[in-house]
Amino acid sequence: MRAHELINIIDEGRMDEKLAALYGKENLAAQRDRYVTAIGEFVKLYGTEHDISIFSVPGRSEICGNHTDHNHGKVIAASINLDIIAIAAQRADFTVRIKSEGFPEDIVDINSYTEPEREKYFTSESIIAGMARAFRNNGHSVGGYCAYTTSNVFKGSGLSSSAAFEAMVGNIFNHYYNEGSVSNVDIAKMAQFAENEFFGKPCGLMDQVACAVGGFVTIDFNDPKNPIIEQLPFDLTGAGYALCITNTGGSHANLNQDYASVPAEMKDIAKNLGVSVLRETDEKTLIC
Repeated sequence: MRAHELINIIDEGRMDEKLAALYGKENLAAQRDRYVTAIGEFVKLYGTEHDISIFSVPGRSEICGNHTDHNHGKVIAASINLDIIAIAAQRADFTVRIKSEGFPEDIVDINSYTEPEREKYFTSESIIAGMARAFRNNGHSVGGYCAYTTSNVFKGSGLSSSAAFEAMVGNIFNHYYNEGSVSNVDIAKMAQFAENEFFGKPCGLMDQVACAVGGFVTIDFNDPKNPIIEQLPFDLTGAGYALCITNTGGSHANLNQDYASVPAEMKDIAKNLGVSVLRETDEKTLIC
């Protein structure tokens, strides 16, 4: 669909049901403006000759079980109504171009950037290359595309902006080159690979699953390669609760090395207790 057609659909309210489901009826006007503005920015960058698609991936909040994924434990997490949206179009080559609002454009040749490069750790460029490599490693197809993204899952906010971005990159590969056949769980696993191997951060899988699958989820990491993931049919608002997120003005962006120390220390503790991960011990052993 061309940009002007999509703008007409939004302006005429034909996307209101979807937007209300994502953001609430009270936010319809603001979200219409947000999407139309994003389409306009895409057109400024990449022109009007493309058929474009819209993608949305939410941030997440952990509800219970922070860092227990490193110990093959259990967690509860939930996606939130803050998200990354992307306006994207397929390209005929193997170059991925992504311009995120407020950041320089990333231009990645996914045929040449196929191995981790230490000097590119902690960059969005490394995530794009890592997701492309993960898709190929798992027998899926990849190719080029251009995209403009805007996000209120602010970078370094602790709401998993990197996991949301990884899932976004993967969803676009999935839509354009795999006919949507790759599951959200598999996209999450590939996102973890991209973050571990190419981005340089030894994260668990909770963030990626919560962003990719959506809603409330329980995850049992007893077998980390095949976690048991179940969506919870829970309506937070309907139950009389609200998840409140406060912008403290701080940032996690420069804490990657500190983050990496957490699972490393957990492994050291487990080793001292005679097990490989803390799930394998018990309360009595831990207290003694």
